[in-house]
Amino acid sequence: MSNDSYEIAAEALSLAEARRGSLRGILFSLKGKSGRNWKSVYALAHETQRFHEVLQAAIEECSPVEELCEGLRDRKLWWLVRVLCYDATIGSGRKKVRSRKGSIARIVSKNANVLVDAIEAQHGGQWHNRNDLLGNGDDAKGLPRYARINLIKGTRERALSIYREEGYEVAVDEHIPNLLVFPSGTDLHSHETVGRGEVILQDKVRRRSRQTSAELPSLSPPPILEQLHGCRGHLSAAELAGLGRVCGAGE
Repeated sequence: MSNDSYEIAAEALSLAEARRGSLRGILFSLKGKSGRNWKSVYALAHETQRFHEVLQAAIEECSPVEELCEGLRDRKLWWLVRVLCYDATIGSGRKKVRSRKGSIARIVSKNANVLVDAIEAQHGGQWHNRNDLLGNGDDAKGLPRYARINLIKGTRERALSIYREEGYEVAVDEHIPNLLVFPSGTDLHSHETVGRGEVILQDKVRRRSRQTSAELPSLSPPPILEQLHGCRGHLSAAELAGLGRVCGAGE
């Protein structure tokens, strides 16, 4: 990983934190700055954000790194510490990292073993899959995670494209066309698609309990969505785009 990649990932995370746009959008705006390393920067920023709570807990158990963070006023540098911590532990595992901010990189590298030990202690030993570090509740039982597409705000194809581009393992449920399936431990709570309401996190049992077997065919919407004049105020034409046409009472 190049020195610039760490700093660009940290810059993107600090801008996203300041609500200057979605992390994905900011990373695309920095694509020219990243050059050939853009895919690495993209993955690094998203994974650092995804494992932020795990990294924060480890940093709190490592005094030198925690003291380093407390002395940083620049949020970009604050995020740089976390980006470096991610790559030195969860990303590559007990490795030395280098950055143009040499003093920060040296402290993180020197304490990489302490950080890894802290992560292992918090999660009952060595992890075999990084997603295991995010597991809780049903995840601990090895159950998959589910996300339903909100067809008013998004599409299945768009969601699949975003997740796969970001490196998530995702598939379409074999019974419910607009239900996405992720491996156990996948955490999407802070993902932009959830924030925008394009997908709704839920378990499959709850999803299917609302539908009898006789209702299952209705999961694929008919080509014509009829809406009477008296109800037109509830959904805008934009929200109905792609779902069919609006019909008046006399049609």
